[in-house]
Parts: sequence; C-alpha cells; structure tokens
Amino acid sequence: MDAVTKLGRSEKDAEPTRESTSLRSRTLLVAFCLVAAFVYRSSVSLITSGLAEDAFILGFAGVLLAFALFARRGQSLKRYWEIPFSFFVFVIAGFFRADQGLRR
Repeated sequence: MDAVTKLGRSEKDAEPTRESTSLRSRTLLVAFCLVAAFVYRSSVSLITSGLAEDAFILGFAGVLLAFALFARRGQSLKRYWEIPFSFFVFVIAGFFRADQGLRR
C-alpha cells in the first residue's frame, strides 16, 4: 500500500463513534449536579464559619472527587467525568477563598 491509501484508511478509522448514554445515566448526572450546587450553597449559608464548615467543605470536595473518578472509570458516564471534577475544583477554590476571609 502506498502512503495515500494508508492515510485514507486512517482518516476513516479516526471518525468519531457516537456513544449513547442512557437516560438513567444522564438523569443521575443532572440530579447530582443540582444536588451538588444546592448542598454547597446551603452549607456556606447554614453552617457557621469555623472548623465544622471547613470539615464539611473538605468532605464534600472528597465526595465530588470520588464521583468524578467513578464517572471517569465507568463506561456510561466517561464522557461527562469533567462535570463533577469541575464542581470539585469550584469547592476547593471556595474553601481557599473562605480561608483568606473573602467570603461574605
């Protein structure tokens, strides 16, 4: 085979395959995102500042990281693992921002 034929075949092989994500997996992901947003917001509003809030925020960040890693390893949510990971980054950033006394 010449180089042009090989190139033509590699382009065909490189076509993205469309993976289907089940409705259950997408519903779980949407529910998780909504719950994560509400839990974080309510935690900074309801828990008094101090050690309890810090422990809760760090524990919540751990749960988010665990879910991101779980989603990355699973087949049905592999394409969406960045979403819970971004929530993890957001929570950690909020934690360090709060430690600097910038939270209202």
